[in-house]
Amino acid sequence: MIVKIKDKKIKEGESFIIAEAGINHNGSIDLAMEMIRQAKLINADAIKFQTYRTENLLIKNKKTKELFNELKKYKLSYDDFRKLIAFAKREGIIFLSTPDDIESFRFLYSMKIPCFKIGSGEIDNYYFLKMIAKANRTIIMSLGTASDDEIYKAYKAVYSINKKLILMHCISAYPAPIEHLNLKYIAALKKKYKLNIGFSDHSTSLLAPAIAVSMGASVIEKHFTLDNGLKGPDHEMSLNPENFSIMINNIKDVLLMLGAGKKPIIKQEELIKKEIRKSIYTNSEVKEGDILSADNTILLRPQMGLTAAKYEYFIGKKFRKNKNAYKPVRAGDLT
Repeated sequence: MIVKIKDKKIKEGESFIIAEAGINHNGSIDLAMEMIRQAKLINADAIKFQTYRTENLLIKNKKTKELFNELKKYKLSYDDFRKLIAFAKREGIIFLSTPDDIESFRFLYSMKIPCFKIGSGEIDNYYFLKMIAKANRTIIMSLGTASDDEIYKAYKAVYSINKKLILMHCISAYPAPIEHLNLKYIAALKKKYKLNIGFSDHSTSLLAPAIAVSMGASVIEKHFTLDNGLKGPDHEMSLNPENFSIMINNIKDVLLMLGAGKKPIIKQEELIKKEIRKSIYTNSEVKEGDILSADNTILLRPQMGLTAAKYEYFIGKKFRKNKNAYKPVRAGDLT
């Protein structure tokens, strides 16, 4: 099955880049709009936010009070999201969001967003996974904190209902240390599930997403901010527009480098081929009737006569005419 996010097909050899805005708008719709504008300018395919009602996401008690208040402070209203969805459409960038509770999922569903991102925290929330799967839209599911067994169970819960599924390798550490990114796991996921695999990157590396693409990732999600100096939990570990653009260019370069898994001879190689390959030359004067041997010949550049590939075949053949030293040996010189 071909998986699409809006009108863009997700397939091997290409990349779908998501600028993860998250809550880096700091609760400001104006800042969120500018993030959409900048994400479009740097050629991200989509920008993704988090949609939640704080009361439906986190219990409020003495232990969680600080986090609860922070999440509430950085929350956007549903009306804000209506405006952002319309603004993203005008800007020509795909709007995505992670619903963090059932009410927010229902709101996003009503807004006809083309794809649902499921965060790592829902990996064992099978009731919620199945509810989203039944919406019959493309699903991007992050696998942070999950064991192989938990990944398989979450996959079964969704895939048995909705096959438009993309699995996102993810290390849920903020920031994720590069020595723990385990990017080879992308190829393992691809082999096991035969699905499009992505990488949700919480590291600060500009190279990790490009390497992930070389491992087979076709979707890349990376935290995005307008200013690393802004207050908030994710700004410091996010990429600003300049660095995000560098990351995208790195990915494009890798896709060009990877090629198609075949070995064509390119035009530049054809031009230089005869200059760098060797052929058989005399290394001393030879007379008619002399035997061609390693003593009276040498393999040298450029390739002008009999090629080096044929050297062993022609050893032992007789020269049919005299030749001076350091002249190319041609087929007509031998009997």
